Amino acid sequence: MKNTLLLIFLLLSSMLLKAQVLDVNNYRSLVKLNSGQSELIADGYFYTASNSLNLDFLNALYNGDFIDNELKQSVKLNGDNYFGAESAYNFQYRFRSDSLLKISNSTLSFSLSNNYFSNIAFNDDYFTLLFYGNSAISEADLSGFRLTYLNYQKFTLGFSKTFETNKLNITTGIGLSLLKGQKFYSMEINNGHFNTVGQGISVDASMDYEFNSSDTSNFDFGDFNGKGVATNFLLTFESKTSGNTLFVEFNDLGSINWNDQSLQIAADTSFAFNGQDIDNLLDYSFTSFSELNEDSMREDFYYSKAKLGETSTKLPAKIGMYYLFNIDKINTEILVGGQNYLFSNMPTPYIFARIKPKLKREFSPIIQMAHGGYSGTQLGLGIEKIFFNRLKLHVFSSHLPGFFQSENTYSQQIRLSISYRFGDIIQ
Repeated sequence: MKNTLLLIFLLLSSMLLKAQVLDVNNYRSLVKLNSGQSELIADGYFYTASNSLNLDFLNALYNGDFIDNELKQSVKLNGDNYFGAESAYNFQYRFRSDSLLKISNSTLSFSLSNNYFSNIAFNDDYFTLLFYGNSAISEADLSGFRLTYLNYQKFTLGFSKTFETNKLNITTGIGLSLLKGQKFYSMEINNGHFNTVGQGISVDASMDYEFNSSDTSNFDFGDFNGKGVATNFLLTFESKTSGNTLFVEFNDLGSINWNDQSLQIAADTSFAFNGQDIDNLLDYSFTSFSELNEDSMREDFYYSKAKLGETSTKLPAKIGMYYLFNIDKINTEILVGGQNYLFSNMPTPYIFARIKPKLKREFSPIIQMAHGGYSGTQLGLGIEKIFFNRLKLHVFSSHLPGFFQSENTYSQQIRLSISYRFGDIIQ
């Protein structure tokens, strides 16, 4: 059983080391272009958050540092614990397509992006057994552990059109994404129990689990391990008098089909050991890796249950709704809204309120309060600066304290966006 948990931990560590996050939204990329305008956008963001694991603890995992009791005790377990991380790097070009498509008030866009998404759900027993060993807990319920990690690239073709009524500008948009799957892991423990009798006189464990992975020997950027399709939908209602706008979006509704070299394990296994007293599952001094590979329990857990074959995974689809208030008297925008993921372990919707006063036409600070997602209340700060009436720089963090105080902070995010407007200047 110790090797079983070590394998799970190694998967968890691999996910933490390579995953990167959640952007609130970049609603400006949804705003329609005026006639004769086009725009080139490059942006990237990183996000990580947990409701129990602070950044000191996560950084120690990331760096492979020794995790002492003080660091373990700094973790605030909540019964149901979550960790999430996401990042994307995106290049987009969009332009008014009235003359090209002979459709008035229409916009075409093309984008390329590299995307990471990962999260974990685990209970207190799992953490205690993993980081303190079976000497600290006689009975552990491991049920409900879930891990997801995805790395994929996508090419998206988007189209939107604006319809005018007496009071509203109504914009509808659709995007079609072609997906290239690079790497994925998923694991779920449906039922798992670990029991220790006395001081390790005997250890009994049972586990009903499922594990899936893309090709374990080919996972570099150039490897093509899966393919898929996703769709995006956009609907906006803009008041002609006030400029207030309601945005509704559905992103990444789709899936990736992985090739026949994907690894699949589904098993309901029981184990029994005598004289096993594990003080620290992260202490590798109890065995060498060669012994670990030769262990008969590992053989039962892994090789005898494994098979190769095609499989598919749903993308974590995002649903968002936002409302933009334009307060002309004080030259300020206020954006409020929320978003949630389907097919993911994110426990609660992410809600926020963002204010952007325009101190000068070329410069705006950004202040945001948010709550939910994988973490609690978060304070965000940023700036938006326009250069030469065409080049816009957007720098924002939804949880700025995460970069300065890691011990009592549970989330961290940063976004950088640079856009250049062709045709008419930025208003």
